[in-house]
Amino acid sequence: MSKPVRQESTTGPLRSPFLGLVIRLENFKGVLVMTRGVARFDALDFGLYGGTVSAAGSVIDLPSEKLGYDLKLKGKNVDFGAAVAKQTSLGKVFTGKLSPDVDIKGKGIAAGDFAISAEGPASLTFNQLELTSLDLEKGIVDAVNKKANGKGAKAASTSKA
Repeated sequence: MSKPVRQESTTGPLRSPFLGLVIRLENFKGVLVMTRGVARFDALDFGLYGGTVSAAGSVIDLPSEKLGYDLKLKGKNVDFGAAVAKQTSLGKVFTGKLSPDVDIKGKGIAAGDFAISAEGPASLTFNQLELTSLDLEKGIVDAVNKKANGKGAKAASTSKA
């Protein structure tokens, strides 16, 4: 029987290689058990954008040819608007809370690997989701221009505002 490798409790930013996100986790608590290169989280709880998330029971298969994962994630009252504003260039276009329930398996760490291999149920429950700005065009145009900066492509807004 394997023993927990380390129990950790901390607060701070998480730099994820997946999609290049930097996410601030609050009150992180985890218990990791390693067995022949397979990491199992007996406990993995943290605060995220004002809500709470648990990923207990999630497994990462490190020795597989492509990193394998079995992600079990349950969240409650994560501030969807704050997450979108922080992780995209759209700004604060949404308000409302998100409570995800995800049980996904797949292989690979790159976004393309995830898109091809991920399978399993996921539900997203929103509480009082509102669109705070109907002018999504400006956010999208700004995002395209930022991404295309220096590559010769440019988008223009047709909005008269």
